Amino acid sequence: SGLFKTIGAEKQAQVEELIDYFELNEYKNELLKVLPLGKQRLVLLARTIIKNPELLILDEPCQGLDQQQTEHFNHLIDELCTNGMTLIYVGHFETQLPACLTHKLLLNNGEVIENIKAYHTKKELA
Repeated sequence: SGLFKTIGAEKQAQVEELIDYFELNEYKNELLKVLPLGKQRLVLLARTIIKNPELLILDEPCQGLDQQQTEHFNHLIDELCTNGMTLIYVGHFETQLPACLTHKLLLNNGEVIENIKAYHTKKELA
């Protein structure tokens, strides 16, 4: 078995569907390392989503992305969460978080300083 494996028709159809969903058609034959950062993040998310995880943990996935890329990425996350996916999303700025989050745990030096259900403010996290 090598690095590259042939996949079945059903899995190939899933791959094509995700490529289309994440608007990556023009990049599907490119190496990950040559893609722009925003597209790399989408490819990595798609690679995770194809495994249909029950829990998705994202640690600052929008770090280094501009506002438009962040909004697009988080819009996709919001859509994924409407399909029943559980998400833990780590971020430093509330303005960069997706709208689907239902709980907020605010930490300062490893100590919980706030634990609330649902939030909709847009202020910088400590």
